[in-house]
Amino acid sequence: VEDLDAVYDCVGEKGVCSHANKVLRKGGRFVSIAAFEEFWDHRWNKDVAAQILTMDPTKRACLDAARDLVEAGKLKVRIAKVHPLEKIAAAVREEGGSAAGGKVVIN
Repeated sequence: VEDLDAVYDCVGEKGVCSHANKVLRKGGRFVSIAAFEEFWDHRWNKDVAAQILTMDPTKRACLDAARDLVEAGKLKVRIAKVHPLEKIAAAVREEGGSAAGGKVVIN
């Protein structure tokens, strides 16, 4: 995977900034909801714009705005695998530490 427009990080896992540098296109965007040490110390290349994103979970408008972007095709989410809620523990064990190639969904 390469030349991505954006990487959205929900974990702040070690090495995510370096990996994002490799797959983002020139001028791409890296967004994380995790303010972690590597983020603050990382040297971004290819004119990547990096930022921390926070949402107020008590305001439904934030989630509605994200949903609207997805539905309008302006934000595309690559889904690697869908697991049923009843098997969440097994899904976490299975997907933990792997490069899923997309988001893992618990349904």
